[in-house]
Amino acid sequence: FIFSKSARTASLPYAFPVLDKQGAVRMILGAALNLSFFEELFAPASDHGASAIVLLDHHGHILFATGTTGAMLGRPAGDLLPAPVTAAPGVYQQTGLDGREMLYVVEKVAVGREDNAFTLVMGTPESTLFAESRRQVMVNLATLAATVLFSSLLLFFYGRRVLADPLRMLIAATRKVSAGDLTARTGLSHDAADIGALAREIDAMIESLAHEDRARKVQEQQLRESEQRFRTVIDNAADAMYLADLSGRILDVNSEC
Repeated sequence: FIFSKSARTASLPYAFPVLDKQGAVRMILGAALNLSFFEELFAPASDHGASAIVLLDHHGHILFATGTTGAMLGRPAGDLLPAPVTAAPGVYQQTGLDGREMLYVVEKVAVGREDNAFTLVMGTPESTLFAESRRQVMVNLATLAATVLFSSLLLFFYGRRVLADPLRMLIAATRKVSAGDLTARTGLSHDAADIGALAREIDAMIESLAHEDRARKVQEQQLRESEQRFRTVIDNAADAMYLADLSGRILDVNSEC
């Protein structure tokens, strides 16, 4: 990966030899693949504003970052991310530079040589996560980050239409869940390789959260019904009845008092 300071763009250069009939090299054809398509790939997450997605080259310089201007491209990761986040792959709980408590998932992938690796960082505010399923969400975010990274590499060879639409559906489903809509599903087939497995895990996670939410609502309804039956008995009693706490303070009385 290289970064053009004059054009403010990141690109992937490559070259191919042009051979004659005898197999001798006649010329070298060079080109550079513009990596600006990451803006389109990650547009649903950046429009939502709840997640931070940052792509770094093997030197730790910013190739892409949601919610920032082009002036951030090519700058060190420390200008945008807390220092511990880019140290090694893993899951980090850190305070972001904007003061919010964030959960970061970091994945590194080598392209070609081992020293030609880049880093994908996905950050989500802890306030948007469900407390009951925090550990499960962390695992799913790590899986999602790895799949997005792997899929973005495939886009170089197989085109955007093959993977871009399913990725948008996955991101849209996670956005709806973050907003509190537990009826959301990915809408993808679970039989497809790679993407299907990830869709199955995300749909299972959402269904588990929805089940817990339904159980909570049932318990709340049962509690209200129990309180109503208690109130009916008290109000229709022929004798004077009152409710007091341990200190003797009267909390409630019926109509006979």
